[in-house]
Amino acid sequence: QATSYALIAMSKFASGSDEGKPNAIVQIAGKDEQVQSKSHVWQKSLPVKDTGPITVSVKNTRKSTLYASVVLRGMPPVGRETAGNSSLTVSVRYVTIDGTEVSPVRADQGSDMIAEVTVTNTSNTLVSNLALTHIFPSGWEILSSRLDRIEFTGNQASTPEYQDIRDDRIHTFFSLQRGKSATFRYMVSATYQGKFYMPGVHVEAMYDNRIFARTKGQWVEVVEAGAATASVR
Repeated sequence: QATSYALIAMSKFASGSDEGKPNAIVQIAGKDEQVQSKSHVWQKSLPVKDTGPITVSVKNTRKSTLYASVVLRGMPPVGRETAGNSSLTVSVRYVTIDGTEVSPVRADQGSDMIAEVTVTNTSNTLVSNLALTHIFPSGWEILSSRLDRIEFTGNQASTPEYQDIRDDRIHTFFSLQRGKSATFRYMVSATYQGKFYMPGVHVEAMYDNRIFARTKGQWVEVVEAGAATASVR
């Protein structure tokens, strides 16, 4: 509430002054555009093409300082995601009930696996309000450990502040002290035969998109019971 009233006061103060209102020449892909905005923020959507990068330059024509930023949002095409991280790391492994590590790339129909996700805070400060999203292939089913009374063996899993289990994904929310790690486990079952795409796991600070970590997605296959086991012998 205090922050809200402070922002209201700042907006009223700024609205009565012309200082800081953008007055600049913006060049996008070689074409100049004169900007004389009546508000303190000016925005323009940039064309996105596969032909190559777009060059953007800004020339400030006022004496006051001008702050420019380029914001890119969207979803990459299937299979073209890239792994990355900043202040966090994330790793995923799949194991059987008895703790034996297995590959999710080729699984027998009806086989159960435990997805084990570990997030580490590599920064030098507490990171709060972390959101971890794990999307599973459409040929898999998520088994609720609460409803099915599943007990995991091995090291104790971390307790999230909140967890939302959907049909095809799990959202986990938590905070992490500096240098500490949190591990979350989910039971999944390879249910339907076929080839499916599994997006990468993504974790980020909800109110600071500079803090994130993500893995690369991959194609997985669910085959007839016994086929995957026989292929690795």
